[in-house]
Amino acid sequence: MKEEFLHHIWAKKQFDARELFTTDGEPITIYLQGELNQYSGPDFSGARIKIGEQLWAGNVEIHIRSSDWNRHGHETDPAYENVILHVVFIHDEEVKINSGRILPTLELRGKIFADFDRFEDSKIKDSNSNSSSSRELHSQYSNFRIFQSSNARRKEGSLSCGDLTSELKMESVSMMTRSLTERLERKTIEIKEQLAQCNGDWEEAFYRVMLQHCGMKVNSDPFRWLAQITPWKLLAKYRHDVFQLEALLFGQAGMLGENAQLSIEDDKKYFLSLQSEYAHLSRLHALEPMNVQSWKYMRLRPNNFPTIRISQLAALFSKEEKLFRACMENENAEELRTMLEVHASEYWDTHYRFDVESRNYRKKFGEQVIDVLFINAIAPMKFLYGKELRNETYVEEAIAILEKIPAEKNSIVLNYERSGWEMKHAADTQGILELKRNYCDRKKCLDCEVGRKVLNRRIVAHR
Repeated sequence: MKEEFLHHIWAKKQFDARELFTTDGEPITIYLQGELNQYSGPDFSGARIKIGEQLWAGNVEIHIRSSDWNRHGHETDPAYENVILHVVFIHDEEVKINSGRILPTLELRGKIFADFDRFEDSKIKDSNSNSSSSRELHSQYSNFRIFQSSNARRKEGSLSCGDLTSELKMESVSMMTRSLTERLERKTIEIKEQLAQCNGDWEEAFYRVMLQHCGMKVNSDPFRWLAQITPWKLLAKYRHDVFQLEALLFGQAGMLGENAQLSIEDDKKYFLSLQSEYAHLSRLHALEPMNVQSWKYMRLRPNNFPTIRISQLAALFSKEEKLFRACMENENAEELRTMLEVHASEYWDTHYRFDVESRNYRKKFGEQVIDVLFINAIAPMKFLYGKELRNETYVEEAIAILEKIPAEKNSIVLNYERSGWEMKHAADTQGILELKRNYCDRKKCLDCEVGRKVLNRRIVAHR
């Protein structure tokens, strides 16, 4: 038996709540079951329950057996001191909280499955029993567990509830919205770490996050290292000269090494000028470049080569003195997009790498790159900034930005669309990606509004 099923039973009060008593015989009246806790600590918080003559407000912990309390180490954990009721399927042991108080216990066996000896593979003792609702609920949940595990036998990536979600559009939208918030909150954890490393300097932290995601997945680590060894405050000193910014960034990236061999005369001139400028700046600021071997080019489109991206970044940093402030205070997604529409310097119109020529065209930040920055840097930073300032305007703007971006296209999104999920913009697809990560992949169907609705509506799917 799964504890998550008892969570569902308790939250929805799907048990016979008449004449409830503790295992010590005290009457129980439930006014509020509490809210399910998704994090560490007791399972439900904010419950209001009358036990005997005393009205209690606090937490509820749920286990299959009473003895699980001690098995999980709760008897010595101060976080469980405010538990007011222990709800179990089988009461097999009296337990105490940290202070030594005996914990009141409610046994649900007999209130859910009155006609079953055991939950799993149980036999109906009395075939004439009229407890049809218990049998039905047991059957539904057993089938629901089959419904959960059936995904392992389906085509990889398909949804075990795929035939049902098109009927539950309201729950699907609600779950995408909830998952989007969870995804933004998770992304802000990494940003908070960057902010701490930057001693609370939002501009510096934002610059680091921007650079990391400019590298896409392939070069995210090298760009993150580049940001760490080339501080924003240093770049800001030279923001009025794009050439100096390029020299700093290419030099720190290790791309201006002494041993570079260039065969084209114009390439030599540009390269040697950058090399000379970086040598001066590195002596002036005691700089050490990173290993050029860190950068990856294989399986990348030439427009995403780190050489092109570095020149584009130099143009962006020259354009905006306070990049973080500009992104936070501008609520118009289209204006932000215009701000990010920069292009590499003239040399790169005809090159992809030093001494590697391309056809002649202006190499701009592409729509895909700008969308990635919106999704992974600007929106999460706005979300965190609003949370830290307790200003919901920034939080709302973060979500509004994602709603202005087209829905992402990848195999995960496609599988959900095939299963009836409607995704209009990046806010939806970001929610879907988090839903898959936190719920579908972990088979936490009973924590998902769609999954719970499947059970509540007694919809059973067999594959």
